[in-house]
Amino acid sequence: MGREKAARQGVRYTADESETAQPALTVREKEVLEWVVQGKRDSEIAKLMDANQRTTEKHVAKILEKFSVETRAGAVSAYYEIELRELRRQNDLLRGENARLKQQLTRIKRVIDSGD
Repeated sequence: MGREKAARQGVRYTADESETAQPALTVREKEVLEWVVQGKRDSEIAKLMDANQRTTEKHVAKILEKFSVETRAGAVSAYYEIELRELRRQNDLLRGENARLKQQLTRIKRVIDSGD
């Protein structure tokens, strides 16, 4: 079940493994998505990017397709969900590294203390 369908049916949406990675966007699509996230309309994005409005509309359509959503709000939501998952993953990695370093420091302290 897709994110928007779940929302319409009032049920909690859970992403499966295929949805946990950010879709491969082109450089221009990423740039367009950044403007979409900021709430810009296609005409505004076209002006900001010095592009044709129809080209911008096609970029937005491709973004929606790649995120498997029907609306700009859905794409923004999916983008933030993916970014949040990535930040959590990085946080978990840092916590693991921090624990490893604490253990190493404890061993070093023991060596120093045993030398006294």
